[in-house]
Amino acid sequence: MKIDFYIHTPESPFWKNKEDFEKIINLISLCEYNGIEFFPYYIKKIDVNYIKKLIQDNKLEAICVASGFLNTYYGLSISHPNEYIRRLAIENLKECIIFASKINAKYVSIGLIRGKIIHSSFEDGLKNIIKSLIECGKYAEEYNISLLIEPENRYETSYIHTVQDGIKILEEIGMGNLGLMIDTYHMNIEEPNIEKAVKNASKKLLHVHLADNNRLAPGMGHFDFKSFIKCLKEVGYDSFLGIEVDPLPSLDIAIKNGIKFIKSIL
Repeated sequence: MKIDFYIHTPESPFWKNKEDFEKIINLISLCEYNGIEFFPYYIKKIDVNYIKKLIQDNKLEAICVASGFLNTYYGLSISHPNEYIRRLAIENLKECIIFASKINAKYVSIGLIRGKIIHSSFEDGLKNIIKSLIECGKYAEEYNISLLIEPENRYETSYIHTVQDGIKILEEIGMGNLGLMIDTYHMNIEEPNIEKAVKNASKKLLHVHLADNNRLAPGMGHFDFKSFIKCLKEVGYDSFLGIEVDPLPSLDIAIKNGIKFIKSIL
């Protein structure tokens, strides 16, 4: 299995300047990560050529583009009862697909963009999600991009909390370029049996995110990563493990500690 790290794109206010962004990309490379994932802020302001060159110069592979920023920063969701807001979410999700294609990433993740229940029923929100995913899935096919449905905990979204929830949606949609991404942080909250959940996910599993139970780097909490990775190996998963964590006590430490701990298990 290979390992990647998840960071904000350079136009994000997370970064003081481009130099800080470049230093982190370089550190990720020096720590012998294989790839990188991106959480954008304002996707239309991203300098694609700049990012591609940095990735290439640091011998990294682009893996995934997150769409959650559309909800986090702009309040957009594909479940929203307001058609105008939902349309904005869909069109911006398509921009994420284009960006992913331009940097040669494989995936766009579908997490927080599912949103929460707002002045409508759960059933209506879920119908909107399914319609939106079918439209965006067809669009993503044109760019050879797969959409990753990530089960997330009940405190962050109203929809799709468990692997079984994700499988049910995938089976209902029935598109070949939609699959599952599982995340240990969310699984720790929602799954009664993590080993069983991994086995259930295996046929639809395209990508994996790692974070400890406290959302810190693996090894800085009490999640059982040895058991989890053993289970991934047993089901034949042999793709990327993406470390998505809070940058504490610092981003540098999270980057260094995360890969050191996971490599000690692999």
